[in-house]
Amino acid sequence: MKSNNLLLPIIYIIFLLLLFPFMVAFGQPKHSFFLNTGFTFNPSVELDEQTVKNSNGYFFTIGGLKKIVTYKDNSLELGFALKTVFTSGQIGNASFNTATLRLAIPIRLVFPVGKKCWLATGMIIQNNEDLNTLDWRLRNKYDWRYDFFGEIKCFISKDWFLTTSGSINLTKIPDPFFINDPKVTFSIGIGKNVLIVNKRNNIRKARRKQKRKNKKNKL
Repeated sequence: MKSNNLLLPIIYIIFLLLLFPFMVAFGQPKHSFFLNTGFTFNPSVELDEQTVKNSNGYFFTIGGLKKIVTYKDNSLELGFALKTVFTSGQIGNASFNTATLRLAIPIRLVFPVGKKCWLATGMIIQNNEDLNTLDWRLRNKYDWRYDFFGEIKCFISKDWFLTTSGSINLTKIPDPFFINDPKVTFSIGIGKNVLIVNKRNNIRKARRKQKRKNKKNKL
């Protein structure tokens, strides 16, 4: 039986996929790539009815974003990233260290707050289970989660930018799922905007334009 926690992100993804061809036609497609690192921690979690002390860690994320629709200076972006999380903690007299890989799908609303600074907010969908044990058919209601986040992006040149962000998970997920990937994160990063041009489409457009021009000259 599917969890209600999964319903909202699934609806978002289906909605974006259905609208994607239309939004690209009317938007200004532009891509960005980013790399960030940060600190992650749990305010309070339990494992086997014991409190986990010093449950924290650090992570590295690399990924890309695509601007799929724009309205004036605001935009909606959809991304894909790989996130590696290294965590540690202590249960009683025993300590532990873990490392895990997560797939992250950020859905972001971006709008300007100054000449060179932008604010982004939205949610990040990612797996709760390791990739080798993940049920991609969504039969386990806790296999996926979504975190809410806020980010400030400031440009240091025309295309390069720095970011600082924070995220938190507010959903009702059992504490053991937060051992490998804690609830709260803070990060800093760097990124670059890249305009990817489809040369084949440009060539076809140029040919059609030239044909129309030739027809007008014949008339």
